[in-house]
Amino acid sequence: MKRFLILLLLSLLFLSSCQKEEGSIVDGEKKEVGKYPDVILENSRYIIGEEGSEPLELYAKKITFYSEESFALVEDMTFTTKGERVISGSAGEGRINTEGDEINLLSGVTFLDEDNGMKINAEKIDYNREEDTISAPGPVMVESKEGRFEGTDFKGDLRTGTYTFQSIEKGELDFE
Repeated sequence: MKRFLILLLLSLLFLSSCQKEEGSIVDGEKKEVGKYPDVILENSRYIIGEEGSEPLELYAKKITFYSEESFALVEDMTFTTKGERVISGSAGEGRINTEGDEINLLSGVTFLDEDNGMKINAEKIDYNREEDTISAPGPVMVESKEGRFEGTDFKGDLRTGTYTFQSIEKGELDFE
């Protein structure tokens, strides 16, 4: 009986020491997340939205949900809305606040605001669905019917179609 109890205690000690914590990269820093995810979905569709708002359909190679921390990590995704406004795009990674409307897109992000004719490419774009705004804190390339621009610290209001850069490095205006 003593041997069984000792083996049980050693097994529990071993299991507790083997728990690994996963992390995600946010703003260039590794952030700790929960010890274990609640659900991991592969090659899945996830719909984000509340009653009265247009849903955002997201297709991803992998979605990992952490309900205690209220977020999901997403890998290799595409997304789109359908309805009055059309927004679509893709990203290598993302972090979705499952209790709010904030979505952080990372790694080769393409964001299309089809209503305003804008294509935005960046390494990081933060999208606030409630306010219908986007921001990209680093280098950004924007293409539209007005021209093509490269700059930094980009902000956009999708409702009004107003876009600003902190600084523009290159740009071409097309007045045809």
